[in-house]
Amino acid sequence: MTSLKARFAASRELLRQVESQLGDGHFGPSPMGRLAEQTQWLARACGDHESEALACFYTLYPLVMVLPESTLSQRIDTARQHCQALAVPRALWLLDDLQVFALTMSGKHQQAVHIGTRQLRHPEAARPPFERSISLLLLARAHQFSGQLEDALRYSHRALFHANEAPHTRWLAAACTALGQLLCIETLNPEAGLPHLERARHINAGLPPCPAALLCASQLVVALEQLDEPARAHAVFTEEMARPEAAELLTGPGLVMALARLRLTQALIGVGRLDEAADWLNALPAADGSSAEHRNAVAAVMRLHLLCARGEFTQARQLALAERDRVMPHKRPLHDELALLRLLHAACTGLGDAEGAASAAQAATALCLPLVGRSTRARYLHTQLTQYPLAPAVFSVVDEQRLQAVDQAVQQAAQAPATTPELPIKTTQQPAKVPRFLAHVAHELRTPISGMLGLSTLLLMSDLDDRQRQHTHAMKSTADNLLQLVNDVLDLASLEHGQFSLNPAPFDVPAWLTESLAPYQVHAQLKGLTLDCHVAPGTPTALRADARRLRQVLANLVSNALKFTKVGGVEVRVCAVPAKAISLNVRVEVADTGMGIAPAALPRLFQEFVQADHSIAQEHGGTGLGLALCKQLVSRMGGRIGARSQLGQGSVFWFELPADAAPQA
Repeated sequence: MTSLKARFAASRELLRQVESQLGDGHFGPSPMGRLAEQTQWLARACGDHESEALACFYTLYPLVMVLPESTLSQRIDTARQHCQALAVPRALWLLDDLQVFALTMSGKHQQAVHIGTRQLRHPEAARPPFERSISLLLLARAHQFSGQLEDALRYSHRALFHANEAPHTRWLAAACTALGQLLCIETLNPEAGLPHLERARHINAGLPPCPAALLCASQLVVALEQLDEPARAHAVFTEEMARPEAAELLTGPGLVMALARLRLTQALIGVGRLDEAADWLNALPAADGSSAEHRNAVAAVMRLHLLCARGEFTQARQLALAERDRVMPHKRPLHDELALLRLLHAACTGLGDAEGAASAAQAATALCLPLVGRSTRARYLHTQLTQYPLAPAVFSVVDEQRLQAVDQAVQQAAQAPATTPELPIKTTQQPAKVPRFLAHVAHELRTPISGMLGLSTLLLMSDLDDRQRQHTHAMKSTADNLLQLVNDVLDLASLEHGQFSLNPAPFDVPAWLTESLAPYQVHAQLKGLTLDCHVAPGTPTALRADARRLRQVLANLVSNALKFTKVGGVEVRVCAVPAKAISLNVRVEVADTGMGIAPAALPRLFQEFVQADHSIAQEHGGTGLGLALCKQLVSRMGGRIGARSQLGQGSVFWFELPADAAPQA
């Protein structure tokens, strides 16, 4: 019995070691594959069905880019039948993920997207964050190769979000690399992609050398090339080549190493080491299959860089025209597509072919048009925040000072003698009404704000150019924020003076969640963030509570999360929590990947006119009223609210309220 337990524990430890190697970039015969085979053998011997089934996935994963599609599909089907007999759903889901990967690499993107989307329907509680991250990242790759950029970005952000919760650092580095690569080569946004790539490189520095680490370094070279920093890119190249086993890994077979070698060549071309770059390209081993098409397309762009740098424009034009017209099984990355057209333009210009140069420039412009429009909006907002820090689209410090002056006036009026006719006399028998002065001020503010909102809405319905539409959106956003602030002030005053009532009624949870988050989806997209929601299994779909007050609290938390998150995303989670005195509590969590909050600042977050950092008001705007209002609302509804956070690791704000399950219609 002791021996059996020891073997059982050994099989679990072997599986943990196998999982820790996923994302190392080894394809073909690999350490992970061999270790997975050992795990299968030991787990079968001791009756550990779960480890045996899960090891099936890790045995086949390194073979995705090696075996022909038909052979791989047969082996996946065989493994699936075996896992069904062992009754391990997690293993079956991982094999579906493997099918997504295989279909993507063979060019069957829509089938891959269909299966990958189906994977998201499995209950999250049944899968660890690590495996959810695998599904999301492979689905993001399928969307990327099929040209669905927005979906690829959304799922890549979610994959990184779950990878942060997992204990596997190698996979975390792989998720950071994937997102950084996507931001650099598909959205041409190296400023956003660079932090992810640098984080992945930092993680890889503490791990044994592997192909994935070199791929990360090569993507870092691409980002630095986009930022026009060739010397820094060459420094990355030099550091990587000085690492043990780097040169040996780069000469190995496989798509990952071929792509890493090709991207690193750019560092040599950027500093004028053209002969060495030519040697690197000439030493690239031959490859077959659809993955070779992807590799050859990148190789052609590198050769074009080299030919144009040498002034060999005739060959460059011939190669560029051939590549432009070549049919690809996967969508060519936008960075490479634009590089191809830019180098074609340079070759035509060097040969005096004005018509060819103009055609290449026109094609590049058409290719970039959708992205330029989105980047222009982002650049406009960035310019406003940079050049006018005291008057951003959110509420400014000047307006805060005016509001504080109004607050002081209200307090002075409230402290006036009881004979003052403008204010009611406060007694212990009757709760005081909201001061008339505050009510009048709020009314006077609401009238022009409503006019601004109405006019801006009419303007957005008219025929505007892009710049006019951007200005109008900014105006409407400012008016919305101002109106929200006025409402927050009145709500706080009503709560403090006892004028507060609840209106519980049945409502549909999914519909309420969708309606509450809808206004913030556009804001998230403009910032390049994801905004997702998840209702945990077992949560009643219909509840009885004050839906309007719940939405008010959720809106404050989501708005704050988006405001203080620059990269990544925000996720709203709803679940039911059993309680003693009532049937159940509803817990709502808003998790972000933002800047985080110092532990010392957490206790004072929910105080009025208080923010975690004094610099926040100038950089992001806001008065510190929102969280104070949330605390008041949640307390009056018999609930509690809190937060947990660490600097640089995001935050989770949560509230828990008593609610009764309502009968479904």
